[in-house]
Amino acid sequence: MKNLSFKMLSLCLLLLSITACQKDAEEVFDGIPVYEVFSYEKTPCFGYCPVYTFSLLSDGTACLSQKGTPTELLGRSTSTACISNKIHIWNKIKNKAKAINFHKLSNVYPNDGSIVVDISKSIINIHLDGKLLRVEDCLGAPPELDGFEDYIEKLIEEFRIELPKEVNNEKIAALHTN
Repeated sequence: MKNLSFKMLSLCLLLLSITACQKDAEEVFDGIPVYEVFSYEKTPCFGYCPVYTFSLLSDGTACLSQKGTPTELLGRSTSTACISNKIHIWNKIKNKAKAINFHKLSNVYPNDGSIVVDISKSIINIHLDGKLLRVEDCLGAPPELDGFEDYIEKLIEEFRIELPKEVNNEKIAALHTN
């Protein structure tokens, strides 16, 4: 039951973060409707893990939706920021994904059927060669995927540094503390 509630909460957070950054459906980029080409999500854990979603849209917009560290009295606060003209981030991620043969990875780690509920999960959604690929990593990923996640997190950190001062505060500074 807790696992189902956790999944529903994660799905709601993902949808909320995506809709916060999405452009109107009417908006196009070079004659093509804007859509999400990549997302990287870190889910909650039993402790004080950072919870965030980083999304890239086809028009070059990058969005970070960060939930602050939980506290007993206040719960989690949420902040979302988007910056346009970040198509170079998408190009870097796409090239790295192709280099590690992302399409050959398992959809879920651990891939032995075991369920781990109290560790933060990394969820990657990426459009490559006309296909939407998804990998969920909780534990036991191959070194290529671990390295890819580290690479993505470094790009997110660079993006976070570019955010305006009023957004780039301690709530987002907790992004990479483990």
